[in-house]
Amino acid sequence: MSKKHWGAEQRGAGTHLGCTRESAFIHAISAAGVAFAVTRACSRGELEKCGCDRKIRGVSPEGFQWSGCSDNLSYGIAFSQAFVDNPERSRGILSSRALMNLHNNEAGRKALLAHMKVECKCHGVSGSCEVRTCWKVMPPFRRAGNILKEKFEGATEVHPKRVGSRKWCPTKSSRFKPYTAHDLVYLLASPDFCDRDPQRGVFGTSGRQCNRTSPAMDGCELLCCGRDFCDRDPQRGVFGTSGRQCNRTSPAMDGCELLCCGRGFPPPPAEGGERGR
Repeated sequence: MSKKHWGAEQRGAGTHLGCTRESAFIHAISAAGVAFAVTRACSRGELEKCGCDRKIRGVSPEGFQWSGCSDNLSYGIAFSQAFVDNPERSRGILSSRALMNLHNNEAGRKALLAHMKVECKCHGVSGSCEVRTCWKVMPPFRRAGNILKEKFEGATEVHPKRVGSRKWCPTKSSRFKPYTAHDLVYLLASPDFCDRDPQRGVFGTSGRQCNRTSPAMDGCELLCCGRDFCDRDPQRGVFGTSGRQCNRTSPAMDGCELLCCGRGFPPPPAEGGERGR
């Protein structure tokens, strides 16, 4: 997410993002993070109230023996539900925003649950695999983050609707298929993240490092939102590139031709010139 106009790594990002897809991502990754951290602590024996998942026992349909320390994700998810979801549920009647947040919290946890994998170890003489014991482990958290990033890109816009006493959030456009429990949803379109807006928790893109040779989101044309980034403009938070040290032999972003924005730069010192005394 660091290459987008909205950078999730910025301090306080998401605090005032309301019901946008960025807020959906933050809720999902936070709920998943709590479940992951608690589950990992259980498996490492760092918590008194939980340990490995001992419910997975016996012989599997594939013929291996369930053993070892399976990650107790059910405990981690239950803790995350109590810790992360409680502020939404404690308000009594659920608002549309609360329904959105609770859905995205659960989608974040499902990114872990749906990608549990089996690890095994062979036992036998001289490395043979006469007996194979296996256990379940969570995916690496980066893997879960990448899954949720894909969900962020394909998030579904919804709108509040009441049927009798029940409130829910169906897909806003009938042209799109209904979302699933694994998808992220949002209620409002995202703001323009190019310019700084502290009231909405938007930091803008001024001062962010861009890649002049990239046509992607991290490229200067897109990341700088069409602003001129070569010349200094303090009012817009643009520092310019004058005075920056460049690499005369590099064709990349640190090269003089690109970093100096086509401006002239001093010629290389003459070889064998007279030294100062």
